[in-house]
Amino acid sequence: MNSIESYLKNLLETAWKCGFTPTSFSKKAGVDRSVFATVKPGGELVIGPGAFNPTARVVRALEIALGDARKPSGDVGSSEFAGAVVRCEESRGRQHSMRVMLADRVIPLLASELSQVDRYCEGLRRDHGGLFAEDLNFDVLRYLAPNARLHMATAPVKAKDATWLKWDNASDIFNGEDVSGYPVSYAGDEVFADEIHKDLEMAREAGIPLYHGIYRNGLIRDGEKPLQRVYFRLLQRLQRRDGGFEILWVTIRKDTQSGINLFLDLFGRRPNEV
Repeated sequence: MNSIESYLKNLLETAWKCGFTPTSFSKKAGVDRSVFATVKPGGELVIGPGAFNPTARVVRALEIALGDARKPSGDVGSSEFAGAVVRCEESRGRQHSMRVMLADRVIPLLASELSQVDRYCEGLRRDHGGLFAEDLNFDVLRYLAPNARLHMATAPVKAKDATWLKWDNASDIFNGEDVSGYPVSYAGDEVFADEIHKDLEMAREAGIPLYHGIYRNGLIRDGEKPLQRVYFRLLQRLQRRDGGFEILWVTIRKDTQSGINLFLDLFGRRPNEV
């Protein structure tokens, strides 16, 4: 791939990691949606006449739009992690949530197990001509990431219709209840449900591995004690051989206090600094 093709590929992949779809990216940049007519997030990028063939003006508009989207809401720390932060978000509903979307290059430093899972998925993609849910071996995943929680969710066109296909129980979440078959936003308030639905849409549209560092504190479900936790997460879109999609969720929980301190570098402040 020559330099211009590599540059455009990186530009678009960064856009998908920021949560854009072709439609929303064209709207943000003020360019016609037809620019992305042949572009499929997560698919092979073909550049040239009859394919993705933007003018210099369009490329500049996309750069400006992406530059605006990548500006964080706070002052990102100056450590080596700062350059790996793609996007920062914060919300307050029943839970206080702080999230950073991370570039893949920093994941081996923060949660190496997620990198192991990604390499396994890339091997499946190479060997089977695509990453298919039917080929995923959970025994292998547990060997590669023994401390991870592994979930699977449907990925319908309407994210609000998504359900958990597989739920990896934890004693302090939903009192250890298996919520397989429940909506992905089960027991969440409106703010949490909106966040989860956007995550699902982003993973479905992007088609590439998406990484988050997440802090949450508050009630998950009425009648339970508030829970504070810090974890890193991989969202990976999987194809189904019937043409649909599923999403693999892999989460690695970290020591809470160490994680809170780390957010000073990742988010620009600790979660308890309001």
